[in-house]
Amino acid sequence: MMMAVLLESALRSLILGGLIWLGLTAFRVRHPGVKSLVWTVALIASLAMPVLVEGARQASPHWPSVTLPFDAPAAFPNVEAPQAIAHGHASTPAMTGPSTSQRWAIGWRDALSLAYAVIASLFLVRLVTGLALTWRIRHAARPLAGHGDVRISPKVTVPVTFGGTVLLPAEASDWSAGKRQAVLAHERSHVARGDFYVQLLAQLNRAIFWFNPFAWWVANQLAELAETACDDAAVTELGTHVPYAEILLDIAGRARRVPAGVAMARSGMVGPRIERILAGRVSPPLGRRTGALIVFGLMPLIVAAAVAISAPAQNQDPKQVAVDPKIFDRLTGYYELNPAKAPDNVVRITREGDHLFTEDARHVRLELFAESESVYFVKGTGMKLAFVQQGDQPATAIRYRLGYLDDDTSDDGLAKRVDEAEMKRAEARIEQRKLEQAKPRVEVKVDPRIFDRYVGQYQYGPVLFTVDHEGDDLFVAVNATPKLHVYPEGDHDFFFKVVPAQISFVTEGDGPATKLILHQNGMDMPAKRADAAQARQVETQVAARVALENKPRQAVAIDPKILDDYVGHYQLTADYIFTVSREGNQLSVALTGQPAIEVYPENDHEFFYTVVKAQITFDRDNTGKVTQLILHQNGQNQVAAKTD
Repeated sequence: MMMAVLLESALRSLILGGLIWLGLTAFRVRHPGVKSLVWTVALIASLAMPVLVEGARQASPHWPSVTLPFDAPAAFPNVEAPQAIAHGHASTPAMTGPSTSQRWAIGWRDALSLAYAVIASLFLVRLVTGLALTWRIRHAARPLAGHGDVRISPKVTVPVTFGGTVLLPAEASDWSAGKRQAVLAHERSHVARGDFYVQLLAQLNRAIFWFNPFAWWVANQLAELAETACDDAAVTELGTHVPYAEILLDIAGRARRVPAGVAMARSGMVGPRIERILAGRVSPPLGRRTGALIVFGLMPLIVAAAVAISAPAQNQDPKQVAVDPKIFDRLTGYYELNPAKAPDNVVRITREGDHLFTEDARHVRLELFAESESVYFVKGTGMKLAFVQQGDQPATAIRYRLGYLDDDTSDDGLAKRVDEAEMKRAEARIEQRKLEQAKPRVEVKVDPRIFDRYVGQYQYGPVLFTVDHEGDDLFVAVNATPKLHVYPEGDHDFFFKVVPAQISFVTEGDGPATKLILHQNGMDMPAKRADAAQARQVETQVAARVALENKPRQAVAIDPKILDDYVGHYQLTADYIFTVSREGNQLSVALTGQPAIEVYPENDHEFFYTVVKAQITFDRDNTGKVTQLILHQNGQNQVAAKTD
């Protein structure tokens, strides 16, 4: 998660830097003060980019999305997770700590994060050490009477600015008045401009984003521009060019690196500076008003960099419209998705008065809300059902949309009308598979080299499976949940020990696996191998939701009478039911097999846990009746329909 945020922020900063460079080049900006200010603003934006991005996500009404969750009852397609329902009870397998092998196993993502942390720490230690050494030099230096915070030290060979202090070499006592005036004019310009602190920020930015070329380039660019701007200030104060150039050349010959600080003569920079001074290209000081206008003008570009390069479009519930309930009669019936895409995914569409419902083969029912006469959605899931019909004839099929995924216009994405007998057959197969999946499993020995064929990422809608091979063990993670150890019962078949679920890999010849199939809760969910772009899309979606779940929460006072509307039972799956109860002004939520846990209101329909990073949202229909709750946890949104 941390690496994803850093990589995204680095990319945004790199693009922001490229846009600024193009702008400066197009307008032929030469003034060092202007360029220095512009790149300083870009530097600050780079450091603040993670915060800016997160702020943009939380402020935007389209971020984060609500997509069809796994482990939630869903009509099309059924999506499960290889874990028990994570609701905050320590005895629940999903909430317990990882096994010993998991704690010590380090995947490639962990190795990448560790490598980043080590290198960043080295840069930070180097920066802090340099500051400490230079502070000791400054503390031991002798003040130069009559010149303010100017000190002389035998430890420096060239003039250096450290904070608001100017450090001069020991021979400065023998300098002529003209040379001393020129040097102090240059260094005091550094102090006035705050160049030491800008360079400190640049070094900090480089330590954090050491992998970003922009972090290195902008640090060098700011150092060069600072020296050029201070040269201009010194020449303007002295009124002469040649003598100052000679002084600069003399000091450059004595240059030696200092631990920290802004040195007057840096190797590789002196030649161009002298040429510029002798050519008489001296820029006037940058006025405060001009500087303020520049900063103000850059703000829209920075905001655009933090917002525009965003994750794929996120879904919120569409606007509900009123339709004639008589239309529902043409939609009711049974529909089956292509068995090759989602085996036994048969749903029943039913009408109760002015309400329309979808119920899957596991008898989990959710209400449908109209977006138009033919398109309906399930609140809080990003799922839409588009009924295929002609005129006043009964619908012949359903085409679905999940979260941010595009509509599937192929026959594979079409759920065709079937009869009730097909629903009964699907129900029977699901029950039979439940029994099969619950059977005890026996681990067998296999050649761990075959695991390399399974390593990778597999996608099914908004669900991303990540498979890692670590030593002689195989691990599977689902979206933002912790990785779980799977154990072989054959060359292609594996099982979890924490829940009754299994994983199968489909291969073609001796090549990598092309598909992963999760067997859980009587269902088989096929997930195809995902490429880097597909995986990144899902990871970005999940990261946005997890970031929202992890933000600080503040309880507020609400009308206690509202709590009575939420009391009742909410069916998550055939085996798991939320029980919401009230005691006084306190609401508690329990899941099957777990104790009741208190939740606290953020507003009149959103509540949060304090024992885990999870939240509950209660939804109402257009009559004001509470119809469902949504559990937000681990980047998932799990919907449970109210049953009483």
